[in-house]
Amino acid sequence: QRYYRISRGTIQTQKGMEMTEGITQTEVLEDVLAWLPDTDGKVFDIEYAQRHFKIHGTNGTMHDKHILSQVLSSLKREGKLGGDRRGEYRFVDRELKPLDWVDADAGDILDIRWPYGWGDETSFGFDDNIALFPGNLVTVAGISNAGKTTFMQNLLVLNLDAWEQRGIRYLTNELNAPEFKDRMSPHAEFYELTDVFGVPRFEAATRYDNYQDVILPNGLNLIDWLDPGENPYFVGRQLKAISEALVGGVAFIAMQKKDIIIQDQQGHEKHIPSPYAIGGQYTVHLPRVVLHIEDNYLYVKKVKKWLKENPNKKRFSFQIIDEGAHFYNIRPYVEA
Repeated sequence: QRYYRISRGTIQTQKGMEMTEGITQTEVLEDVLAWLPDTDGKVFDIEYAQRHFKIHGTNGTMHDKHILSQVLSSLKREGKLGGDRRGEYRFVDRELKPLDWVDADAGDILDIRWPYGWGDETSFGFDDNIALFPGNLVTVAGISNAGKTTFMQNLLVLNLDAWEQRGIRYLTNELNAPEFKDRMSPHAEFYELTDVFGVPRFEAATRYDNYQDVILPNGLNLIDWLDPGENPYFVGRQLKAISEALVGGVAFIAMQKKDIIIQDQQGHEKHIPSPYAIGGQYTVHLPRVVLHIEDNYLYVKKVKKWLKENPNKKRFSFQIIDEGAHFYNIRPYVEA
């Protein structure tokens, strides 16, 4: 006898068991209920479920496929699955996370020092103006070599004193140890990057995916940069997972933008700023602050809460000096 059991994407074949070939509806129901939360409320069809459990095409028996179809249809009748059309299914998640808004502190604004002009005290105007609350996300998008890492490393050194006790974690998917030290060396002259024993005052590590698993819930998290993977439209799901991992902390996330180049009538190349980071509109829904760094200016795409002056849609020109370490001569952007 051969017995197939569906279990979170694999089929386990067990021999020598006293039962008919195939699986029972109760057993399939158990596996399906364990799998459904992983679908994140996305609509799927029977073929998608069959592929997940490896019983699509010639991989599974008609009995297996029939039982799976029965289970999904039954769950839909019970209201545990939705779906507007016949043969479509969507996991219905009725779990709520209550907001304790009565006892919440509306003045619990995080202490963040933002990058500024080195040596000339010029500023983007973010300090004492942009308000971030515990659990917020900030994205910094830009094309390659536009200044994203400069921005992120300035955030790192400027916030050492305020955030060291709560924890600071810098995650890179691009720099190895010698490169990171090289990028940080211009800061070492002005900031104490290590304690008296030579131990770094922050964590630096390589990370490529699943950032939510290594987020400091109450700390300062700097992700340089977030790669959305093969499907860029999954970036919204990635940002949500990072947000859910935060409690009293904050995450600054660098993201890539496409470099759109066109030619004018004279054959000259012209760079056209992409309106979104890779991942499209899903990159701006959840973050409370969205900044874009272009060739020669910083654009404030979105700020949800400000204290003094509305910074939305503002643009700032700047220079980057000291081998990519510092911003300089920050000023209002003037269209050429």
